[in-house]
Amino acid sequence: MRGSGISDHTRSESVVLLGLGNILLSDEGVGVHVINAIRRGYDFSPGIEVVDGGVMGLDLLPLFQMHGRIVIVDAVDFGKTPGHSGMVPGEEIHAVLNTRLSAHHLGLSDILCASKLVCERPPEVRLIGIQPASFEVGLNMSPVIQEKIGLLIGLVLGTLRDWGIEFRERSFSKLPE
Repeated sequence: MRGSGISDHTRSESVVLLGLGNILLSDEGVGVHVINAIRRGYDFSPGIEVVDGGVMGLDLLPLFQMHGRIVIVDAVDFGKTPGHSGMVPGEEIHAVLNTRLSAHHLGLSDILCASKLVCERPPEVRLIGIQPASFEVGLNMSPVIQEKIGLLIGLVLGTLRDWGIEFRERSFSKLPE
């Protein structure tokens, strides 16, 4: 990789889990909520970075330069009913971002294009998305999206499993009553 000081081997093995969205707009923040749930509930092998990307846009470009594989979780307009979820491989992400749900989708398109320009080998990227039901101002997601959080976490963990990434669920001991 040009000028990063990171070897291609180390970069190719490193993974970032990136949650995008604005948690102040109900379902728009689903990516951040999913990533935070994963951060709280799982331990990963070395080389995994879990990032709340919020609405940072091009400020996230260094993550694309430093990591070989990236899983992005976000609200996506699939043109389907609320709660529909799916996984989109890197080469198809631009097509689903044509209908922008928010300003950070423009930033994500820009990041993907910029990473192709500045990285000798752009990272392998997968977008895990869910069709939102509401963008109303509020910290709580709609019930239909809340019900699907476990499914989205499963899609992220399945991707990691496909990539040979080791992880384990954290065990939380119950406090005495």
